[in-house]
Amino acid sequence: MDTREYIESGILDLYSAGLLSVEEMRDVELKACQFAEIKTELELISNSMEKYAWKHSITPPTAIKQRIMKQIEAGDISPKVVSIQKPNRTMTLLAAASVALLIVAGAFAIKFSSQVSQYKNQVSQLQQAQDATQKELNETRNSLATNAEELALLTDTQTVKVEMKGTKLSPQSLALIYWNKKTQTVYLDIKNLPQTPGDKQYQLWFIDPVKGPVSAGVFDVASGLMKMTNAPAAAAFAVTVEPRGGSVSPTLDQMVVVGNVPS
Repeated sequence: MDTREYIESGILDLYSAGLLSVEEMRDVELKACQFAEIKTELELISNSMEKYAWKHSITPPTAIKQRIMKQIEAGDISPKVVSIQKPNRTMTLLAAASVALLIVAGAFAIKFSSQVSQYKNQVSQLQQAQDATQKELNETRNSLATNAEELALLTDTQTVKVEMKGTKLSPQSLALIYWNKKTQTVYLDIKNLPQTPGDKQYQLWFIDPVKGPVSAGVFDVASGLMKMTNAPAAAAFAVTVEPRGGSVSPTLDQMVVVGNVPS
């Protein structure tokens, strides 16, 4: 048996509103005993009807209580026959149908609210996926642009390659400089440099024929080409070990690689 389909048929709402026959009501009660989901839904509907009744109940006026108390005190408590008109079947059905309609409308409202919440979650997940895709696309574009710039530099006839070899301080060290004399662009390619202590950092220098050593930026050991500060004029390039953040002038006894620009 499909309990969800049975619940959504509205028969439980009709049961709670008293609109079913005796046989139909017994059938509902039997299924509620057999299926926990039906029992839970039936209890939920019954509780909703009870809350609705309490919410819309009317408190009798205080004057009625006072009048009854006066009659009791006066001894006027003889029973009186009061004619009460029994509501017809049509009115009963209309009242029950109104209650059932309110319950069904509430159930639809709850279901609609749940669906809206699910849709909002789906939209949020799609937005996150779109943001992640856009971020990846931007990174790819940046990477392609960098590769294109590097390729243009390496294939440009104005680009010179400077081999910076290790000094006595670090004989095994080796790094390359790609410097374009026209655009003044400088790229560093580390081949072999030891890691520096945490409070130290490498600093690249280009030797200006007029000004002398000029900083081209600080760096840590990494793979691939690193774009450094442009060099308008350079006779040589060198790398020294400096305090993290760099120095104003190179510490010459901490020079690890150096190389002259080919003439």
